[in-house]
Amino acid sequence: MINPTDKDIGRGVIYAKGQDFEERGTITSFNDLFVFVRYEFATHPSANGKATRREDLTWEHELDAA
Repeated sequence: MINPTDKDIGRGVIYAKGQDFEERGTITSFNDLFVFVRYEFATHPSANGKATRREDLTWEHELDAA
């Protein structure tokens, strides 16, 4: 789970659903409910990103999470 701030817009994240699926993306924005992520291999990418639950995301580079 991540808790982004304004400085995290443009930062890389990993979406993990189960143990066999993972997808990398970039935060485009967020609100109280969702983090909007532009995924690398989206079939129909959105400039605004896809709404994703915070608990389904981790930072792409954990060492940068501070």
